[in-house]
Amino acid sequence: LDSSIVHMLRNSVDHGIERTSVRDALGKGQPEISLLLYKDDSHYHLSITDNGAGLDSQMLADLAVKKGLISPEEASLLSEDEKLRLIFRHGFSSRSSVGYFSGRGVGMDVVKTSIDAINGSIEIANKPGEGVQFVISIPQSKIEH
Repeated sequence: LDSSIVHMLRNSVDHGIERTSVRDALGKGQPEISLLLYKDDSHYHLSITDNGAGLDSQMLADLAVKKGLISPEEASLLSEDEKLRLIFRHGFSSRSSVGYFSGRGVGMDVVKTSIDAINGSIEIANKPGEGVQFVISIPQSKIEH
């Protein structure tokens, strides 16, 4: 799970946060990535939030079609959340080359698989132009000994 969290942080920096010139033009100020860990009666929750560009759900669907992961017909039927969750599909990448922080061949599918393996879940709250929040939830029984 540690490597999954590191991967998500790298993605926030490399994919989420816009270039300085773009942020300046938008008046967005300093980039921020926050981590928040909290628990309820049965789960630990880790929130990873950035104030970057957010996810472009249509671009994700278009890329999935281009890569042959789904058909154009399937893409047209997807809800907003289903389009966002395409990032967890094996073989999905929005990078054509290795970036400074991401693009090293470990995709979000590996993150999702590691979270699923401990009966956890991951949710996405997207605000295009404002940022994205991922919340990983893990049963306390998988952490506490």
